[in-house]
Amino acid sequence: MRCQDVREIADSYLSDELHTEQKSRVVNHLGGCSECQRELAARRQLRSTLRASFAHADALRIRDEFADNLRVRLRAVALRDTRRPAPKLAWLAMAACLLLALGFGLRTILRQPEGEEAAVRAAVAEIGRSAAGDHANCAVKFRLLEKPIPLEEAGHKYDRAYLNLSEVVNSRLTELSGEIQLVESHSCVFNGRRFAHLVLRDHGSLVSLLVTELGTPNLGQGTKHSLGDGAQQVFACPEFEGYQVACFKTASHAIFLVSDLAEVENLAVARLLAPTVYSHVSNAEEPLKG
Repeated sequence: MRCQDVREIADSYLSDELHTEQKSRVVNHLGGCSECQRELAARRQLRSTLRASFAHADALRIRDEFADNLRVRLRAVALRDTRRPAPKLAWLAMAACLLLALGFGLRTILRQPEGEEAAVRAAVAEIGRSAAGDHANCAVKFRLLEKPIPLEEAGHKYDRAYLNLSEVVNSRLTELSGEIQLVESHSCVFNGRRFAHLVLRDHGSLVSLLVTELGTPNLGQGTKHSLGDGAQQVFACPEFEGYQVACFKTASHAIFLVSDLAEVENLAVARLLAPTVYSHVSNAEEPLKG
């Protein structure tokens, strides 16, 4: 795949609209092309800036009174004999078309998830800030206020999803030819939130795999996830203090991959581990059989 090909579908890639094969080809290209990495980073930043600007711009919002009035008038027009539409009401049809075009155009530019999916992603992204902080203060700087405890101990005391997690991940890493290695595993607390923390090393870079309870277990349970090969649910959370954060979730847990790798590399590692970790954590969430 050439740089031009990547840039032509870059917006679809950032919006997670490509099928698996296309996405894989883009990821492979980005892995060896720093120019395209910078291009995608710039586009992502532009999207964030536009989204924030529209979200906080009062002047760009359609007033409820105007929308309600237009809806009533359009309904009245629709009930009339349309064989000879009144010329003075033609502007109403034009206004409706313009409103529809504006709404569609903004959604196309911003590609912002709507409804429940947006709420789920926002909640997970907020927890991602703490995950990035845990990576920085535990894996990198060793300055946590509370001493970490063994992962198995935390599994028995706090969260069954932590039990055997390191063995499951290490087995997956072995399947991936051992280029990524498990350095250590434990459970630690950052900003009052407990994490299962697996510290990995990828070609000299420290990478943190972090699992934590959502705290609101019903969030997003009604949203059907299509994991496919396990990687489709992974998305990029906002960068925090220079660290890339890849995110995905189960019914009751949020899972993060945090590192100083390039965004595309961080996402690639997360997608490699996602099927195994998702399956393990989801199984742990099932009620114990009596």
